[in-house]
Amino acid sequence: MEFKDVSPELQKLAGEYQYRDPPDVLIKMQETITYILRSIADFLQNHLRLNIGMGDTSAVGNIMQVLIVFTGVICVLIVLILAWSRMRNLRDQARLARRGAENGDERLDAAGWRTKAEEFYARGLLKEACRALYLSVIYVLDERKILEFSANRTNYEYWYALSGKHVLQKGFRQLADMIEVMWFGNHQAQSQDYEFCLSLVGMLTDEARALSESAGKSEAGAQG
Repeated sequence: MEFKDVSPELQKLAGEYQYRDPPDVLIKMQETITYILRSIADFLQNHLRLNIGMGDTSAVGNIMQVLIVFTGVICVLIVLILAWSRMRNLRDQARLARRGAENGDERLDAAGWRTKAEEFYARGLLKEACRALYLSVIYVLDERKILEFSANRTNYEYWYALSGKHVLQKGFRQLADMIEVMWFGNHQAQSQDYEFCLSLVGMLTDEARALSESAGKSEAGAQG
């Protein structure tokens, strides 16, 4: 079988070909990428004792293990950051409650905090007005002997202490969540927020009074 001689065509094609140097930018980019890949390979080999080579399938598994460990470390850091943020939030809540108990000019009872809330509202201090309503509920619960006020308690601890009292617990959680968003979030208090807090305070006050009166009747019946 005879093959056609294509050398003349190849020679002609080669004569017409004009080589042009690639742009310097591409050369520098290629060198940079090569340097980065070589540095990564050296780091893995020297510090993580990985033998990376072309066609070495075990290296792929080693790299995957490193990636898994790296991802785990990132997840742990995220959890720690979230936990730290939550702890700071709880400290802020406790500090918020202590301010209402420790300031000499703010040692008020439940009715006093309701009046304070109205004063703040009239002055346009909506965030402070809602906080005063929140403190009025705390003192209502204390005055009704449902739970004792403590300046070191957080909203979660108050909520947990109301276990078994579904209506109070649910309403208090709604009120506390609203206060947290105003004081520790980016929510700007509005008039409707104050009205919402006021309605919750009214409901919680009525429920606390009903529970207190019911407990008093039960004690009176037991003594009788």
